[in-house]
Amino acid sequence: MSRKVTTYNVFVDSDGRYGNPVSIIDGESQNISNDKRQEIAKELGISETVFVDNYAERKISIYTPLREIDF
Repeated sequence: MSRKVTTYNVFVDSDGRYGNPVSIIDGESQNISNDKRQEIAKELGISETVFVDNYAERKISIYTPLREIDF
């Protein structure tokens, strides 16, 4: 199954330097288990991977390559 992953560089200075990447996966129309989310985050290998579960209710989850973290 293919998923659209959008990666942004966040916390940059006014010249776009520094910061760190964060990936966002729109999971609102996808059923992605917690184990699969962790697997995806580990595979992407960046600081944080954000899964959007429901835009209207502002439900998201955030995973690092090692674990889910609180938002």
